[in-house]
Amino acid sequence: MRRGVPVLAAALSLSCAPPRGAKPAGETPPPPAGTPPAAPSCRDAWAHLPAPRRTYDFATDAIRTAQGNEGYQAFSERLPRRACRKAWTVLIAMAADNDDMPPYAYWHLNEMEAAFNDPGRSAASTIDADVIVELDLDAPPGIRRLHMFRAPVAYAPDAVFPSGLRAELAERTPADIQSPVITLLDEEETIPPAESLKRFLSWGVEAYPSERYLVVVWGHGLGWRPAGLDRNQYAPGDLRGGIAFDHSQGTVLDTPGLHGALAAASRTELAGRPFDIYASDACLMQSLEVAAELTPVSRYIVGSEQIEDYLGFPYRTFLPRLNGTAAPLPSPPGCAERDSACRAAALLPALQREAFAEGGLYARASPEASETFTLSALDTAALEGALRPALGELSGAIAAYVREEPLRRIDLQVLLDVPRTVSGPGHGTPGFLGGTRDLGVFLSGLRASVQEDAELSPEGLSPAAARLARAVDATEAALHRTVLAAAFGARYQTERYAGMAGVSVWLPHNGPELERRIDFFASSRLYALPRPGAIAWQSWLEAVFSTTGVGD
Repeated sequence: MRRGVPVLAAALSLSCAPPRGAKPAGETPPPPAGTPPAAPSCRDAWAHLPAPRRTYDFATDAIRTAQGNEGYQAFSERLPRRACRKAWTVLIAMAADNDDMPPYAYWHLNEMEAAFNDPGRSAASTIDADVIVELDLDAPPGIRRLHMFRAPVAYAPDAVFPSGLRAELAERTPADIQSPVITLLDEEETIPPAESLKRFLSWGVEAYPSERYLVVVWGHGLGWRPAGLDRNQYAPGDLRGGIAFDHSQGTVLDTPGLHGALAAASRTELAGRPFDIYASDACLMQSLEVAAELTPVSRYIVGSEQIEDYLGFPYRTFLPRLNGTAAPLPSPPGCAERDSACRAAALLPALQREAFAEGGLYARASPEASETFTLSALDTAALEGALRPALGELSGAIAAYVREEPLRRIDLQVLLDVPRTVSGPGHGTPGFLGGTRDLGVFLSGLRASVQEDAELSPEGLSPAAARLARAVDATEAALHRTVLAAAFGARYQTERYAGMAGVSVWLPHNGPELERRIDFFASSRLYALPRPGAIAWQSWLEAVFSTTGVGD
């Protein structure tokens, strides 16, 4: 179930701004002690070569086989990559080892390597950026690491996908991929998915050093998944979460494992520096439970909170921004001038919206997807430093509000219930598969509920209601700081989805669901206290659904 500021060629500068809140905006942190001198840029290191020899040459380098293009050695010897650095390395773990994803994998690879009418435009690797894909298909067996280049292959911009190209793409094989295979790994050994991802990321960072790193995990996604579950599960009534489902191996990557893979690669290859952007090109992954777990290992997080059609990220319009072949766009609000990672993260939702607009990349592909897509970019420094503390205060304020007048829990239970057709705004919060709801929509409904309660009281806002109103305002402000950019389909441009923010959180519909599922989510960092003496996020849920006393 899978489902989208600007980055400048010139401003993909080799300087880097740290996360806001950690250092003054625009200040470059000193390298760790013992760090060797930085390698020269690849642009400088390869300046002595004629321009055509500074990239992959399909006429002389390629060696076409049934396994794909195995002509990589001559290129890698001509341009030794480990000896220089680029502005960006994009590492895409493409988990297409299942029944339905291979056609979409081929489609996205074609988006990356197919030529443009403009000979200077590319959606793949250039002298300023590398796009590396680890492709796992259902057949033939084996995992291919691909170095993506603009290839002499046509792109069909007017084709309607999935319907128009599905049959053609279903017949493709690795031999149809033009970009060269760096290495071919066998699948005889069953490797835990977290270890497999860690190996790919560690290898990718070491082999293709850059100033910035974007990691994409592509495939089926079902949201938060704790460690230690013994089975996969697609059933809507009992989602088990996870990402990157592998049918041949019978594995799925859980959320702590995703964190662990990123953390291990960061520790061994980046001296503990977090990755610049982590993106889930998958369904249901942009939740606070997932994002809180990944906060220590990525500065920005991009993903969708909804079930998306198989269209995925608009690689064909996004990657040219990273590799320096597309015109720059103005920096969005919330991004420091020199923070190209911030601009890149914020760009993806903007381009996703553009892709579904009239004449856009996906305009004709899926009318339903254009109605229901969501994509957002999160600033993890703001999530950790502002939103998590605000959520704790909100939790305490809700508990105090219910303690002041226990009957208020009924109004809050209605707010959390399944929305009814006859209900108006504020009666039931709409949500997504698996029980998550958009946090902004929930806050909007909570504010309306408090205001309605105050209007019915002769005294107006009580002390606890006033505290809760302030907590809602503070949480919304922190949420707006955390969400750098978001884009939504037409379905969400209605009063029912007022306040839509682009990041979800699990909210049970009733007491039995809380009791049945709280342990599933409780191991996420979202449920850990952000600091000593803080209030746990989940404590208000226990207060609302309690049938006895109400604690703080």
